[in-house]
Amino acid sequence: MGKTRVFQGGPQGLQSAGHDALAALSSVPIFAAWIAIALSAGGLPAHAAVPGAKSGDFPADFGTQGWGQKSFSERLLAVTNLWLGRPYVLGGLGEGADGRYDRDPLYRFDSFDCTTFVETAMSAAMSHSEGEFLPTILGIRYDHSKVDFVSRNHFTEIDWIPNTIRDGFFEDITSPLATRFVLAEAVATIDKRGWYRKLGLGDIQGPGFDATSRAALLPQLHAEGDPFEPVVNHLPYIPFTTFLAAGSNTRLDSTLIAALPDVAVVNFVRPGWNLVAQAGTQLNISHQGLFIKHDGEAYLRHASSDSRHRVVEDRLIDYIQRNLSSPTLKGLFLLGVVKQ
Repeated sequence: MGKTRVFQGGPQGLQSAGHDALAALSSVPIFAAWIAIALSAGGLPAHAAVPGAKSGDFPADFGTQGWGQKSFSERLLAVTNLWLGRPYVLGGLGEGADGRYDRDPLYRFDSFDCTTFVETAMSAAMSHSEGEFLPTILGIRYDHSKVDFVSRNHFTEIDWIPNTIRDGFFEDITSPLATRFVLAEAVATIDKRGWYRKLGLGDIQGPGFDATSRAALLPQLHAEGDPFEPVVNHLPYIPFTTFLAAGSNTRLDSTLIAALPDVAVVNFVRPGWNLVAQAGTQLNISHQGLFIKHDGEAYLRHASSDSRHRVVEDRLIDYIQRNLSSPTLKGLFLLGVVKQ
């Protein structure tokens, strides 16, 4: 696994909790294998303001006046239409060439994990010009945009969600539904210190590291977690059963779907998911994706670590039906988009 992403859907070592979390568990310490792939330099046939972008990475009108005149959902659909089918790679982003512990690129378009797909797609759709893309993705990925491993929003529950809400990117649209629909609450103790102590040599990733430098840095990486105390996270969520029409396992509740926006960030909830042995912590969120309404139906677009191992689109009803009997995956927490 290489990088311990928090199951972002979790931390970034476990940076990608959820489906990513499970994939991470199969590799190394839990939080994602940071694949060291540097952004290409050289001829940029398009989007020179976004280094590394190539023809086909963005819609042809990205960054133009016409792009800015489209609705947010139109921009998000246009971007993600291009990325459907691209490979799933866990933990492919880091702090760039100057990173202390992770020198994978700051962004990339050739592959994604669940969280980097959400971050990259939302950043592109939020950007009205090419120059807005980098500051936007850094604002979403890092606490106060500070590019540093420790400042990265590793844990979805206590970093990614509250920090992106604070900074005006997203808003909680799940909690207000409690007045009309049956919600549930997930509770987990998030132990960052325990997670840092589980990180291994493989979590120090990217060009320029060798066995000696990794061994010297690992105690420093472990010590980065010392200031953190465990935090009990309470997270409201919409149970899968609430999404279903009364008396049916094959139809969505049309009233609930109508109450949701055309686009949202989806966080997949596994209440109190116990990964202490593998990752040093519990989690409430194991995966992230996009909720999108189009052509009269509700869909999920996400970078999936299942057998498809690529960016896919699933009908929401199909996804719920497949997971109704899951012993751990119980529902969704949704964020609405503020910055459009």
